[in-house]
Amino acid sequence: VGRCHDVDGAVEQMVDTFRREAADRPMAVGVGDAAAPEVAAALAAQLMARPEVTDLIRYGVGPSVAVHSGLGTAGAVYFPAELTAP
Repeated sequence: VGRCHDVDGAVEQMVDTFRREAADRPMAVGVGDAAAPEVAAALAAQLMARPEVTDLIRYGVGPSVAVHSGLGTAGAVYFPAELTAP
């Protein structure tokens, strides 16, 4: 997403990227982390405050991702909520 100098800046950049990409559409969101629960909690809280978020789940990043990104990783995945409708 970009470079920043602290955790708050990283969360802000991720939320801003979500806001731009969501473009006012309802979105389902997942927030995951690998040994970074504080970062993930801050990210989840800010995303839940966004009107576009219809559903948010938290998950632990598995070893296949963590081995590449390292411990301390946190981030979000999202997609249009309409894709979850039966």
